[in-house]
Amino acid sequence: MPFIFENEVGEKLAIVGFRTNIISYLTQQLHMPMTQAADTFTNFSGTASLTALLVTVIVYIQDNIGWSWGLGIPSIAMALQSLAYEKTKLHIVSDPKLLYDNEELKVSISASGKLLHTKQMKNSRNIE
Repeated sequence: MPFIFENEVGEKLAIVGFRTNIISYLTQQLHMPMTQAADTFTNFSGTASLTALLVTVIVYIQDNIGWSWGLGIPSIAMALQSLAYEKTKLHIVSDPKLLYDNEELKVSISASGKLLHTKQMKNSRNIE
């Protein structure tokens, strides 16, 4: 039983230390106002806490309904998320001279420091 108490105390100290450091970093290094830095930390910690609760629902489904449902629901959610965030409205540069250039690049996919222009990984809706 004392291990539970020690674990909780250690976790609380870690959270307080992280909060102090992240607020200082956001205000001093990124020049955020104190209110925006506090809101950013609150959103981060709230998202982390709610994610743990949502995963609890998935674990409950895996235990009581079955692993196929427990793995199927997150898989479907990831597929829908991929479709939602797909970069379909990005403009593709037609001139390869405007692409990434690095004179020190010495790999097999480069020609004189420039990455070769291919259409291999493009979305079919973006190909001109």
